[in-house]
Amino acid sequence: MKILCAYNLYYYGTENLNSSYYFFTETFLQMDHDVQTLDFGGLNKKGGSRLVSKILLSYIFSYKPDILFVVPCRGEIPKKILKFIKQFTNTTVIAWNSDDDRRWDDYSKKYAHAYDYMITTYEKIYHKAKEQGFKNILLSQWACNPKRNRKLDIEKKFDLSFIGIAYGDRIDYIKKLLNEGFNVKFGGLEWEKYLDIKKTDFSQEDILLITNQSKIAIVFSKGIDGKKQIKARIFETPAHGVCTFIEYFEGIEKYYKINEDIITFKNPEDLVQKAKYYLKNEQEREKIAQNGRKKVIENHAYKLRFKKIFNQIDLAKKTNIIKIIFGKMVYKMLFMFF
Repeated sequence: MKILCAYNLYYYGTENLNSSYYFFTETFLQMDHDVQTLDFGGLNKKGGSRLVSKILLSYIFSYKPDILFVVPCRGEIPKKILKFIKQFTNTTVIAWNSDDDRRWDDYSKKYAHAYDYMITTYEKIYHKAKEQGFKNILLSQWACNPKRNRKLDIEKKFDLSFIGIAYGDRIDYIKKLLNEGFNVKFGGLEWEKYLDIKKTDFSQEDILLITNQSKIAIVFSKGIDGKKQIKARIFETPAHGVCTFIEYFEGIEKYYKINEDIITFKNPEDLVQKAKYYLKNEQEREKIAQNGRKKVIENHAYKLRFKKIFNQIDLAKKTNIIKIIFGKMVYKMLFMFF
């Protein structure tokens, strides 16, 4: 199957590949699909939505993908272009949404009709969309890429680690751990604004190494708005075979057995006390690390997610030959004006 992925290829203006490449492009390649990737972030900077539209349509009519797989941030691809591809080509148009807990009403809902299918990771939003009359919404969840999120046989150098953007109470948590004397490896965007640390810009390879060098890896659950979310890291981190501490959120029990697969914490004091205990008890810590890795590899890998998704979607587009011919004619006309 031919899949054209479209997303911001680079992470927040850095030279590091966005996680979408490792989540989706690599997974599709591992599933033996023919994959190409369109960086609409870079194209937007060069020529705005006009250039994005031109390059995207040229891919659609030359590469002729079975699926256009979009990971939208906002309106990088104009709605009219998505609708055109959906209605006048044999390409199935799919969106993988993020942050629908705060973006459904003001963004995702407004674009849902432009896609053949839209995937959300929020069960409440899935049911809400169904109630609102949307029949093309699918429910899935973040996962791990076992070939990327893997265990390395290397020495443990750090008590705890956290790699991610500095915001909210994450800063207070890290300060608390440092004040308690733990050897904490942390970094990511914005940390230099709050603590005496050089500006850090970690690649996925850096994260792989640091996570494997840690006795305990921390996953925070709050989004930038302070509300708790299910983040991809709750699946990626245990896959490294490291004892993972996850900030508790309602529903985590659906994915893990607490105190067997992962450890949860609810506040800085709780995190400190549990860190002290598990750093002293290596056998218990390593057992949890092994259980967590086994759980995600067997149940929460992207290949498993997409096997289920591809079984749910109808790739036999019902676009008739007249519409396809008309679409090609319109494309040729449009290309003259781009």
